[in-house]
Amino acid sequence: MQRLVNAGSLMCIPSTLASILVGYSSLDKTQRNLRDPVRKCYPDLFNYGMVMVFAGSLLFFRYLKFFRQYSYELFNTYGAG
Repeated sequence: MQRLVNAGSLMCIPSTLASILVGYSSLDKTQRNLRDPVRKCYPDLFNYGMVMVFAGSLLFFRYLKFFRQYSYELFNTYGAG
């Protein structure tokens, strides 16, 4: 029996969601700090947020690529028999 599932690719969805969530929350914190002059503004927080959102979107597309390939393998393996 062939092993069809790659465990590393299945763990991509939680890291994708975590990256996007952390990125958006850091961008939100940056926006709130810019509106309030009393709070300290962290200029690097915006850059970190943008990188996390970008990395999360790349991880999501990696998961979609894996899911497409896994579907092809599944249909070819079990559809022929």
